Amino acid sequence: PCPAPGSSGPGAADPPVWRQVLQAWNVGENLRGVGRRPAGALGALDGLRALAVCWVVVYHCMVTWMGLGSSGPGNYNEVHKLWIVQPALSGDLGVDIFFVLSGFLIALQAVRELQRAGKVNFWAFLFARWWRISPTYYLAIGLVVAVDLYGLRAECGWSSVWGNLLFVNNMQQHGLGVPGQICMTWTWSIGMEMQFYLLTPWIIRAACRPDGTPRRFCFTGLLLLSAVFVVVRALMLAYVHDGPGAPPQMTNVLWTRAHVYLAGIAACLAYTQAAPLTQEVGLWVRFARRGGDLVCTALIVGIAFAGNGMNLSRPVALLAPRWVNSLLMVTSQGLFGVAVAWWAYRSCTAQASTVSRVLGAPLWVPLARLSYSAYLLQFLAVAPIQQHWKVFRSGASLSLTVLEWMLFTMVTLFAVFTVALVFHLLVEAPSLRLRQLVTPKIWRR
Repeated sequence: PCPAPGSSGPGAADPPVWRQVLQAWNVGENLRGVGRRPAGALGALDGLRALAVCWVVVYHCMVTWMGLGSSGPGNYNEVHKLWIVQPALSGDLGVDIFFVLSGFLIALQAVRELQRAGKVNFWAFLFARWWRISPTYYLAIGLVVAVDLYGLRAECGWSSVWGNLLFVNNMQQHGLGVPGQICMTWTWSIGMEMQFYLLTPWIIRAACRPDGTPRRFCFTGLLLLSAVFVVVRALMLAYVHDGPGAPPQMTNVLWTRAHVYLAGIAACLAYTQAAPLTQEVGLWVRFARRGGDLVCTALIVGIAFAGNGMNLSRPVALLAPRWVNSLLMVTSQGLFGVAVAWWAYRSCTAQASTVSRVLGAPLWVPLARLSYSAYLLQFLAVAPIQQHWKVFRSGASLSLTVLEWMLFTMVTLFAVFTVALVFHLLVEAPSLRLRQLVTPKIWRR
């Protein structure tokens, strides 16, 4: 989430409505906003957001070669098992980074509203989040269906697309009785984001006092609630499955993924209470921080190579005992979310100065501003390039194939962000700039 570039607050000085509408489509101003970090923004989160969307696109540049089957063309299966491509195959963890960032930023908005007004206006909060997501999302669906990407026009009829419009598409085709096919399968996370937003005001009210400070046992409560979601994952894996993999009722649903979002909320609450950098801390505190840095870095790297256990063709699933893969299915996403949340907290408080400078570097700003449009429309670039670029060939050298795949991925990333830039300038940025105008006066902040 980001403030609408060029938006103004409510009041008599606001320009006429027609002028605000015209200004929303000022392409020059929208373009300048792409490279401009909003005042007061936490720069380190831009780096995390940019890395997350790039990782997701890289992941799709690898796994889409499998199509709807379990194997790919040519020497894909051999390349698939190489250690060097394992982080690319774990790119679905980029969505977990998004969840941590959402938990952090949305909770921060709620806490600041508590500090300002002593309460969170649920409907105003929800409308702001809905408007941030929906116009861009709905128009992206229309565009993808219009070009009939992957034949989605037939799959995204009214019997299916209603799930996207009501943000329950992550529960379609999951054995939960929700009717319809999944329209634009990769947008399941958008539905879950909105479900998180519905719960956030209540979580913040329970975790914080009216002045916005965390209650005494708020972190313990968040930890226990997260443990409940992990237990649910374990129970569903043990008792609700029809094969060696994870059951559909366990994947991409609120009751098995919310602990990642809660990690972001916990990081936010810790950030709001962080001591000033000028304050001296004891030796044991410094030692604990360094230990946390090492453990969380090891978790991120290890899980990036091992995966989350869902892909049974990964080396860990093939070589390790079955219980190891089951353990990954149950715990890996939560541990990864905690590790990312730790680094979000450390970098936003500037306690880890080197990481803060790297993640807060200006080069990440445009990628972060375009991340939402890039996520929604990535396949408008991936699909046509993939159709005209034969990367995996039988009998070809594995090293040369990996190099060609890397080139394919870099070209595709460039194309994805080019498509995202156009869509951002014409759709996403104008919708953000119109948010204040369309918000009912009683909900304006």
